[in-house]
Amino acid sequence: MPAIGLLSRTIAALVFGVASTGAAAQNYPNKPIRLIVPFAVGGSVDSVARLAALKLGERLGGQVVVENRGGAGGNIGTQTVVSAPNDGYTLLWGVASNIAINASMYKSLPYDVRTALDPIALVAQVPNLLLISKTIPARTIDEFIAYAKAHPGLSFASAGVGSTGHLTSELFRAEAGLDMLHVPYKGTALAYPDLITGRVAMMSDGVTSPLAKGDKVRALAVSAAKRSALVPEVPTMLEAGIKGAVVNAWMGILAPAGAPREVVTRINAAINEILKDPAVLQNLAQIGAEPMGGTPDSFRAFVDTEIERWRTVVRKLDIQAD
Repeated sequence: MPAIGLLSRTIAALVFGVASTGAAAQNYPNKPIRLIVPFAVGGSVDSVARLAALKLGERLGGQVVVENRGGAGGNIGTQTVVSAPNDGYTLLWGVASNIAINASMYKSLPYDVRTALDPIALVAQVPNLLLISKTIPARTIDEFIAYAKAHPGLSFASAGVGSTGHLTSELFRAEAGLDMLHVPYKGTALAYPDLITGRVAMMSDGVTSPLAKGDKVRALAVSAAKRSALVPEVPTMLEAGIKGAVVNAWMGILAPAGAPREVVTRINAAINEILKDPAVLQNLAQIGAEPMGGTPDSFRAFVDTEIERWRTVVRKLDIQAD
């Protein structure tokens, strides 16, 4: 009898636990949800995150509050989410750098994103532009490569070690066989004056860069597989003969590992619906972002592929951040 009693209590506890989880999911959200963006305010990453937070809150019938926690290439904000309760009320805005690239760039990360986080939804991706200073007499990729080979030691800027802009430039430099010096800045905006004046020769920045449409620098190529509607006159890297530098700064939402499956499913469904909204699609198009979507499982597979891709690149180029 005692054994039967124990079994009954165990079954009851399991049933109660499942029922409680289901009830919690049905009532979700009953308080504000935090969306941690592990980068500073401004730029396409933050813009898309805020748009997603606003629309997600509307879909879920609650409030999604964006918190910018920059530092250490996105690792500080990522750690905040990894350490948070897995109840669905703290989410991470994950991008290519803090999720896929940093896994190989940093040797001492206190977490493994593949086991510490649950991917929920891939939201969008934004390609980079290869920009050069107008002080350099080159109008095409081929002309710039010829100039750079004749002037070894030219420098290129980035928003920091491990950023997609940094890796785009590194891949281009390596494939073109150029001897160039990397100069990391604390944000692309700080590098703009030096690029304009020619103190640095080149930089990869998002297609939403304020320099993209102006006449202060020259855009040579876009890093996507197809041209961007924002700068349709700029050829792709592939068109320019640079096959190994197709890079997109993708963005998505993740949660601490073990988040309730019902909550993950609700958020994923909401994001996929949001990405069908004509107003959202128009807003994304205005900042050069391509909508993505898909299931949590497809996002997990995508993350795994990206981690392995960048591991190979980082090892090949021998780049480390710490």
